[in-house]
Amino acid sequence: MITRITFGAPPPAAVPPVRTARGEVLVELSPDALAEVVTVEWFETPPAEGEILAEQHVVRGAGWLEARWRDGGPRYKHMAFARRAEGLTAAEFATRWRSHAGTVGGVPIPDEAKGCAYAQDHPLPRVREWPFDAVNEVWFDSLDAVRRRVEWFAQNHDPGGDALFGPSRFLVVRETVVDE
Repeated sequence: MITRITFGAPPPAAVPPVRTARGEVLVELSPDALAEVVTVEWFETPPAEGEILAEQHVVRGAGWLEARWRDGGPRYKHMAFARRAEGLTAAEFATRWRSHAGTVGGVPIPDEAKGCAYAQDHPLPRVREWPFDAVNEVWFDSLDAVRRRVEWFAQNHDPGGDALFGPSRFLVVRETVVDE
């Protein structure tokens, strides 16, 4: 599935998306907020425009996500937006990132901070430079659960000590499916 991630309202698409979710950024849990709203749309084929166009790989929790899309309603999501580490090509980075799931700087993420589902969004080959080389999405049933992840990352994420990721930004959003 192709995702289009937009900070704010998305531009019109020639083909309607399969699904659209709007995420209200929880600023109190997102000190480096990129925007007040993040919209994620899912397409069968790439739309012509978007701030970030990526191929989504659900790494964990596919069944939970199917139920989430079917049930609708608000859920919480922790999103990471990152650049690759200096010296890595886009291809090298993508290959290494696929095997990196579940750890931060080599430290395993504990179960209480893993969430219900995890997806990696790998930006499509570029016709222009994307603002990020990686986006991940981790969904939660409750605000308390996403807070545990935020707290764990605050204690364990060393932005200068990772050989895979360069600068990263984190957002917590209250996501609502607006279109299925």
